[in-house]
Amino acid sequence: MDFFPDNHCQCVWSQKTAWHPRKGSWYAADQVSKALLNLARKNQCQKIRLSGGEPTLCQDHLLAVLLQIPDYITFILETNGILLSEEGYIQSLEALSNPPYVRVSLKAGGTLFSQVTGASMEAYQTQLKTIDLLKYSTLPFNVAIMEEFFTSVEV
Repeated sequence: MDFFPDNHCQCVWSQKTAWHPRKGSWYAADQVSKALLNLARKNQCQKIRLSGGEPTLCQDHLLAVLLQIPDYITFILETNGILLSEEGYIQSLEALSNPPYVRVSLKAGGTLFSQVTGASMEAYQTQLKTIDLLKYSTLPFNVAIMEEFFTSVEV
């Protein structure tokens, strides 16, 4: 799917430019899960939220991280939802012993969607498809709406 006609990443939506491939570092799944669990322990949290930079981009890596999250921790996966519409993605999350709580973040609706995200309206429709798929899954989820980018009719 070509949601972005100007070759930007089709899944990462950020108010600040997120297209700097040479910035940051890649970490193995066990390094990520250990860091998250250490933060949770240090701050006495029972919930971990992974958000920003579209965490569903690397499915195998995400699943490897999630496999290492113990049952007493609630893992909140914040996503725009586009990739979750791909066949089998939701099912792979459902199959985990400690499946994540999914938060689908809608950045804009209607005619503002393309203006705010730079994506085609097809991407917006894909988000709505994902929400429908989640309704019929066993995953707990909610939809977060950036209200300032929706008309009163859309909200």
